[in-house]
Amino acid sequence: MAQKTPAKKEYFPRSPRKSPANAVIEPALKSAIKVSDLPGLKKQLGILIAIVSFLLYAQSISFRYTLDDGTVIKENKVIKKGFAGIPTIIKTGYWYGFNDSNDAAYRPVSLVMFAIEWQCFPDNPYVNHLLNVILYALTCFLLFQLLCKLLNEYNVLLPFAATMLFAFHPIHTEVVSSIKSRDEIMCLLFLVISGLSLLKIWDNQNANRNLPLHAIIAAVCFMLALLSKETAITFVLVFPLMFLSFRKIDKKKLFYLGGSLILMAGIYLFMRSQILETVTTARKLLPIDNTLMDAKDASGRYATAIMIMGRYVGLLFFPHPLSYDYSFKQISIVGFGDASALFSVLLFVGLFIFAIIRFRQNPITSFSIFFFLFTMAIVSNIFLIIGATLAERLLYIPSIGFSLIIAAGLMKLMKVDLKKNTITSFSGIYSKHSSLTLIVVVILLAYSVKTISRSADWKDNIALFESGVKASPNSARTHYNYASMLLLNLAADEKDKEKKNSLLRKSIGEFQKAVSIFQIYPDAYLNMALAYTYLEDNTSAIAAYEMAKKMYPKPNAKVYNNLGFLYGKTGQFDKAIELLTVAIKITPDFEEAYNNMGNALSGKQRYEESIPQFQKAIELNPRYAEAYKNLGSTYGNMTRYDSALICFKKSVELNEKDEQTYAFIGMTYNMTHDSINGKRYMRMADSVAKLSNNKK
Repeated sequence: MAQKTPAKKEYFPRSPRKSPANAVIEPALKSAIKVSDLPGLKKQLGILIAIVSFLLYAQSISFRYTLDDGTVIKENKVIKKGFAGIPTIIKTGYWYGFNDSNDAAYRPVSLVMFAIEWQCFPDNPYVNHLLNVILYALTCFLLFQLLCKLLNEYNVLLPFAATMLFAFHPIHTEVVSSIKSRDEIMCLLFLVISGLSLLKIWDNQNANRNLPLHAIIAAVCFMLALLSKETAITFVLVFPLMFLSFRKIDKKKLFYLGGSLILMAGIYLFMRSQILETVTTARKLLPIDNTLMDAKDASGRYATAIMIMGRYVGLLFFPHPLSYDYSFKQISIVGFGDASALFSVLLFVGLFIFAIIRFRQNPITSFSIFFFLFTMAIVSNIFLIIGATLAERLLYIPSIGFSLIIAAGLMKLMKVDLKKNTITSFSGIYSKHSSLTLIVVVILLAYSVKTISRSADWKDNIALFESGVKASPNSARTHYNYASMLLLNLAADEKDKEKKNSLLRKSIGEFQKAVSIFQIYPDAYLNMALAYTYLEDNTSAIAAYEMAKKMYPKPNAKVYNNLGFLYGKTGQFDKAIELLTVAIKITPDFEEAYNNMGNALSGKQRYEESIPQFQKAIELNPRYAEAYKNLGSTYGNMTRYDSALICFKKSVELNEKDEQTYAFIGMTYNMTHDSINGKRYMRMADSVAKLSNNKK
């Protein structure tokens, strides 16, 4: 039998030869780094996102109250109670502190925050704005953490690029720059925290001792999101969608998750129904609130609503021009035969079908599409009518889906692998993916220019309303708001008579544009009449008040009073008395109406009847200098000079700058043959008049 030759012993063995398969597999294994394996990089990127998000809106910290900030904070009687107002906030509707209404919206979280801020920093919009910016930066930071955890099998560049696109998008300027939109910020912030806790529960069910704590956090934050804004209810669908898209399907887990979310949503809806008188606003809305109320039939309403959904997508792709208002008639009612409505129908049907068909093969795209559709559904005006035709703030949460799909699309376009992480440090982003980095940076720079310039429009109401008439020239409300600002703020504060009259005439022009767009706009006619009154064009003022009087659904005491005043001023005393009688009947404690009634009766020389009217006005307002002066004049006309002097002197005690009353005192003394006091008070009248003219 042949013997085997012993193997030759190698004292210096060579490395084993790599097979072609090993040459491919080993580098792939080294590059297959999960997002969860990069805590240092995640921390760096998260901090960067928070910093740029804060800097992007830092200028808004110096802004004033704008738009609805006044009704929600500055003019809200409950908020101004501070801590003492919190119990009322919890058991009443969103607008209760402003107009005593207790319907349509229940969002106590932001209101409680405003009450606390007012208690600590009363009438300080800068603190409110600072908190908005901080909370936005925190939301962006946590959103990045959520996307990293959700997309833990994907390239870290995907959640990073998506979050940066979200943080920089100009569509968010209304949410961050308007204090009132704290409800949007808090809603998303709590949803993100809830989502992070749910992911920890799902991914670590058998390993984490803190699962009960995460469950409590998830439930509490979801409830707080609902109490921030009712749109959070769409996450009853979104949270399960997250796990269906990016985790192995576990029917038992999905059942418990879905049941828990439905239970929390049910508790919220029950609370809401117990507190609010009505849960929707549709039956109270007018076309000026939502253009869809002007649709002649259901077909027009649905076609227009779907067309507006297409407009939302357009604003995400090209956010210009941006406006705080898109109400009647900035967007016209259309039918399904309209090209824009037809395009929107085809777009959303196509996206929906694509998302279903490619759900497993392309989960990023499908998830992004469903995320957008689910979160937009409740505010789309398709399933229920809301209080806005179109509003940029409503894209705040849905834009996450847009940002994610754009980030994924750019990575595919630049041939960057969505699944594999090829970077382990911040510096590696540009060195290994320079083309992707450059295109994202260009988009972010364009976004930042628009965001910063648009945010500046929110610095005060003057800038905001001026921008509104330019961006939405067909909106009756933008012209009305701008006109009201010219009338009630700029003209009211202007000392130069020529400039003041110029502002008043400009405001009238804007009011006329508003009523030409929306003919049944009583508030516009009311303020237009006020502007005419200041210009001493009584005929035009009366015509405007008469129009307003016809349009209010219920008799408006203010309109009847002002109209009665003007009729009295023009010598039409019978009409004045008739209108003022109605004003007093509507509002029995309307001291100005009693004063005007007294003047009208005096104009008819019914002095004995006029005296109780002035006395009632003074009873309601003991510091009513004008009523004392008018009562004094009535006594003077009745030759009751002693009583007249008492009233006149009380009037100047309350208003030392009224030269006319000093002159009346001087005239009354002259009537009693007391020329010394007569001359003294006439000199005082001249002095007050000169002082007033010098100040002007």
